[in-house]
Amino acid sequence: MTVAVRAQRPLMDDANKLEPFFNELAERSGGRGGVTTAVAARMRAALLDLGYDSLIIRDAGGDGVDYVIALHRSQVKVVRP
Repeated sequence: MTVAVRAQRPLMDDANKLEPFFNELAERSGGRGGVTTAVAARMRAALLDLGYDSLIIRDAGGDGVDYVIALHRSQVKVVRP
């Protein structure tokens, strides 16, 4: 499946640079023991409150692959099933 993501205000950087930010965000969202569904929802809300609509994480797996994550369902469109 091929999708298009409309990312107008993304938080974008290399994974290793974003890791401390996300660790702190998870902790502030109550994720001291891990990221649950409720913690992830609070993290998403915090990212939206900061003005981001998406994430672009470069080299997230250390394999040179970039990840694009939309924070709104309306930002994603199936281009080819």
